[in-house]
Amino acid sequence: MRFLAHGAGSRPGNERRVVVTGLGVITPLGTDAHNVFARVYRGESAVQPIRRIDVSGLALRHAAEVSELDPSPLGLSERERKGLERVQLFALLAAEQAVRDAGLALPRNALRGQSEAQPASERHGVAIGSSNSDSGPISLALAELAAGRARQVSPHTLNRSRPCSSAALVSIRYGLRGPVFSQNGASATGAMNLISAFDSIRSGRTDVMIAGGTDCGVTQLELATFGQNQTGSRSGCCRPFDRQRDGVVLGEGAALVVLEEAHHAAARGARIYGEMLGYGLRSDAFDMAAIPAAAPGLILSIEEALEDARLTAADIGYVNAHATATRLNDVAEAAAIRATLVRNGPGPAVSGTKGQLGHMLAASGSMGFILTLLASRLNQVPPTGGLRDVDPACELNHVIGVGREQAVPCGLTLSAGMGGLNSAIVVRGEPS
Repeated sequence: MRFLAHGAGSRPGNERRVVVTGLGVITPLGTDAHNVFARVYRGESAVQPIRRIDVSGLALRHAAEVSELDPSPLGLSERERKGLERVQLFALLAAEQAVRDAGLALPRNALRGQSEAQPASERHGVAIGSSNSDSGPISLALAELAAGRARQVSPHTLNRSRPCSSAALVSIRYGLRGPVFSQNGASATGAMNLISAFDSIRSGRTDVMIAGGTDCGVTQLELATFGQNQTGSRSGCCRPFDRQRDGVVLGEGAALVVLEEAHHAAARGARIYGEMLGYGLRSDAFDMAAIPAAAPGLILSIEEALEDARLTAADIGYVNAHATATRLNDVAEAAAIRATLVRNGPGPAVSGTKGQLGHMLAASGSMGFILTLLASRLNQVPPTGGLRDVDPACELNHVIGVGREQAVPCGLTLSAGMGGLNSAIVVRGEPS
């Protein structure tokens, strides 16, 4: 075997399988995973002119915003609520959905100032990441320092801005004393945290993990940066693989799942959405921004994922592509899919959903995971939002306009983070 040290075929027959028992999402198209999938499948888009922040002077003025953010399901005190940044609230709300959806009996601890925390289990853990530090608390602190008011800097500045804070808060909330991971891999962050959780369960270190990504790309800093680095869409329309594509539209939100060891889930009678079968995680080792035309990291990731899952290209019915609608990346990703998954005939159905949801940054990989899982479970493939006229250099078995009903025995979701950080995850849905 090329990637696995002892070979995929040499694994014991009783190896630990990892299933999905809970889904939780906060997205620009809603806060119920099944309804969000249905809207994405219909080709609905949340992209619109930005309303929440001042965009005067910015080149990018469209995004996919989370318009309704109701913290009441968490039952937080006013003090707790004021101590949370937007990205952390996304994570806590998505985690609460996923925990309830999975039917897990967990405590609900206070986030601050508690004297008697209730532990749940040392075999339950968390893997949640954000791609960037939250700039709000840091900006406020720097402004105070610039004005000579060091004593006005909040003592909570670093805890409110660290990318690992969301993972820590979810662990505190539910008394989870297992491992807490917070991988940071740019746009591959959500996928990398799913992979960390998967490995933890498969290796026998944990039984349950809450995993995924959370992020807020609708900020002045993100919009200015994506406008300056020429990856953001000035037209305000994300058109992956299209001749007229001019870049990505930013989004925000969180996408978390409960991953669970299969026997553990069965023993408590949990509903199982499907199974995570394997992954690939490889680098381009090329550049901090550009992806090489040959897409070596994506190709290796796909090949490794198939080997890990003990599948062939013919087993993949759907690919949820990273599909950022940038000129070079779409061509390279299409080439990688053709090189690895298209043998005879049109190959697997392919779509990217950033045209509907915007680029949710750290949450994009875990959102793609959920959409791919539901596509396999329902045998429904969502379309690529914004795609109308396929660029010949991006030729694939594209799904255009509205969703397509077809068999999806297994699905593959791809992520490509800046710096050449690539991942591929294989899932198989359990029929509903």
